[in-house]
Amino acid sequence: MANLLKLDDEQHDALEFQILLFGKMEKLLSYRDEWRNVKNAIMNRFKGVIRQTISCKKCGMARHSELPFNPLCLVIDKVKSLSKAIETCFAPEQ
Repeated sequence: MANLLKLDDEQHDALEFQILLFGKMEKLLSYRDEWRNVKNAIMNRFKGVIRQTISCKKCGMARHSELPFNPLCLVIDKVKSLSKAIETCFAPEQ
């Protein structure tokens, strides 16, 4: 696996490994049309879209956008559960 991903002798965390692994899988599965369904099935399980709204409190105007993510990174400092980390990630900014 390390040779396939062209990893060096340095230590990598799980997120870096996931990014490398899925990047390589997506590239390899793109070479042949008959592999498209397999690629889509795998990649769609680990990708998503965050819908973001930025609004002005003074005039009420709002701008909406969609941001693709892969993978979803959560800040886990000072939280006691996964659901709280997800809630914090999607909470409105002040």
